[in-house]
Amino acid sequence: LQGCNSIGFQSLPGILWKKQTNSPTKFMGSGTLPAGAYVTLEHEHILIFRKNNRRKFSTKSERLSRMESAFFWEERNFWFTDVWDFKGKKQGLSSLLAGRERSAAYPLELANRIILMYSLKGDIVLDPFLGTGTTTLAAIGNCRNSIGFDLEPGLLKVQLENLHSIKDKLNRIIEKEKTITTFLYRIDKMKGNRFFILIKIFKRP
Repeated sequence: LQGCNSIGFQSLPGILWKKQTNSPTKFMGSGTLPAGAYVTLEHEHILIFRKNNRRKFSTKSERLSRMESAFFWEERNFWFTDVWDFKGKKQGLSSLLAGRERSAAYPLELANRIILMYSLKGDIVLDPFLGTGTTTLAAIGNCRNSIGFDLEPGLLKVQLENLHSIKDKLNRIIEKEKTITTFLYRIDKMKGNRFFILIKIFKRP
């Protein structure tokens, strides 16, 4: 925190991610006997920083991009809380393929949510610890540009394989959004509320 603040970043309220461990046991150590057991780690901290002051949208194109990047009101209420609860990603990775056994990857949902919350269409999303390329997948799926780098050359093949698989993942996201949009459109017709129509227009390409 001090390091980020010292180079001009402002610390904003963070998020506690309860990542639902895949382990069948909830404690380790001496099993059911006191007092050597210790709890399993099931959460991570998501730190949020902002560079300089609040972002301004001075030009017409910037304002339009902001409108086109709008998310649903329901998503806003669900995302902008300080506790997130969804499963993590399996960490298995062939040591022959990437030079190590664990990927340290996070789920696509996490990257997808953060990118939608804090960037606009056409923005550049930087990941200095690219790993298996999850951030790039989420950026492409949300019409953002992506730059990433990693010190482990063995992960390049994994990244390329994940990029080739993005088609199926994006199709699932699109079908999910079609369902949400149809549902909101029906609500709009029943209530005569034009707010949902505007969001439907600007939601996704």
